[in-house]
Amino acid sequence: MQILTPHTEVVLKLLLPTHSKELFHLADTNRTHLREWFAWVDHTSSESDTQQFIQNSLSKLCGMTGFNCGVWYQDRLVGVLEIHDWKHTLYRAELGYWLSKEATGKGIMTSAVQGLTNYLFQELPIHALEIRCAVRNEKSQQVAIRCGFVLEGKIRQGTVTSQGFEDVFLYSLLREDWTRQHDTANQ
Repeated sequence: MQILTPHTEVVLKLLLPTHSKELFHLADTNRTHLREWFAWVDHTSSESDTQQFIQNSLSKLCGMTGFNCGVWYQDRLVGVLEIHDWKHTLYRAELGYWLSKEATGKGIMTSAVQGLTNYLFQELPIHALEIRCAVRNEKSQQVAIRCGFVLEGKIRQGTVTSQGFEDVFLYSLLREDWTRQHDTANQ
């Protein structure tokens, strides 16, 4: 599976076992950068850990509860964008993402989120998407805002980072908001 994005040099591809070496190297070389926000970094110590992550992701896809895409920029893997906590009875899912340090600040994740959001609303019976990000993580908040997500509120101690429990902002995008944004853009 490959998903195109508004930025011609940004492509999303379903993560497969053949990507495990490249993905582990990316996470390993960005440990300091990622550790601030993600507790999993310290539990990923080998390529086999990454292989297991990818296998779990493929199992989630088979069960229709989520999946992970690699984010490629100029034909290089630079991050991950995932759909998780897919609640079919509520037609809702959550997006999560990370980028290598060198890939930040270039609009790559904004384009990736726009591409995946377009795919999900066009191809699947999704009514709402959510993004949760630490209150301190202004870059992640800006991705959500640029992609048309609306701030719903704050969840106290809603995540665990290297700093301990932290509050998170909850952003959402409803299908009707996405449709309105696309209708306006196409006029």
